[in-house]
Amino acid sequence: MYYTFFQRSPMRVQRSLRLPSSVSRLPFLNLPSYFLLLSLFLSGCGSGANIFTHDIRVGRTLKDLRELQFFVSAAVELVSLKKGEMVGEPPFLIEKKKRLFVPKDLPGRIVTADELWLVIDFGQGILLTFRLADTGAYVMPSWGTITLGGERFDVQMGVLAGPPIVLCYQTAPLTTE
Repeated sequence: MYYTFFQRSPMRVQRSLRLPSSVSRLPFLNLPSYFLLLSLFLSGCGSGANIFTHDIRVGRTLKDLRELQFFVSAAVELVSLKKGEMVGEPPFLIEKKKRLFVPKDLPGRIVTADELWLVIDFGQGILLTFRLADTGAYVMPSWGTITLGGERFDVQMGVLAGPPIVLCYQTAPLTTE
């Protein structure tokens, strides 16, 4: 009986991973793009912000893009990979590492751009690169490492890698000076 349970278990898992019948009939939508598309719809850009797509990017110059404010769809935490300072008393020593945080509501400004990527400055020396995905949105992976000011940082979004971080935008408010 124990052996039979494990023989049947994978079949149940395979059945539960099927796409809905209406989606599986679409020849252009395979399983990975279905999940990426679903994650784009589930990732909220916040109030008043929209997902920045390639259709919006086309025809805009760098000067036009500088009139926009950019946001991330999910908060981003960056943890230094450099050996940190040890604090506390033995046996409770912990390693204190440099951490940078980009909340969802922190506006960023474009630094430079190409058709396939954008570099956004979120202050504190945080420059994030967003690349054009198959879905047409500009995204950044929710895992991996990036270099900021000559120092390597790990992108942390929880224990498992989540959906990509989507670039959102809204028109910049007029400043009176």
